[in-house]
Amino acid sequence: VMLFSNFRASCGNTGHLFASAPVRTPRFMSLNLSGHVLRTVSRFRLRAHTLCVDRAIWSRGAKSAICDRCNLHEDQDEAHVLFKVLHPEMCRVRQRYSELFQQKSNKLFHYTSEIMDFLLTGIDQSQTDQPNALAEEIAVQEKWAVIGVHQGKERPSS
Repeated sequence: VMLFSNFRASCGNTGHLFASAPVRTPRFMSLNLSGHVLRTVSRFRLRAHTLCVDRAIWSRGAKSAICDRCNLHEDQDEAHVLFKVLHPEMCRVRQRYSELFQQKSNKLFHYTSEIMDFLLTGIDQSQTDQPNALAEEIAVQEKWAVIGVHQGKERPSS
């Protein structure tokens, strides 16, 4: 109890611990991206992408973490798929988005989505493509935030 009191005092928060913490959605969620790209990038960022390294973890070693798309014999993790896989299709996608590696660009999300589309070809993704109640609620909240700012309206209470 003393430790928690000290923590609250050092944060200058006498009420709810996270009452003043800003809630920010990732920048890509406010861009004009397709639902598929939003879902794929979200899964990649949340490490819910079923790359070999994660399938190996969830299968408790029954499946290999080694990349099945190239012959580098490295774990297929996020860095490997974005920068190292030597498969011709992956090289074409990297070439198409080459400006990402030279300057700041908004195409990073499309690049990530296309890489994941290729890597997950043939893997059952039906469960991950189902609507997500949390994502739908965030979309509704953002819509009302925009409407409220632009039209002076308040969101109706649920």
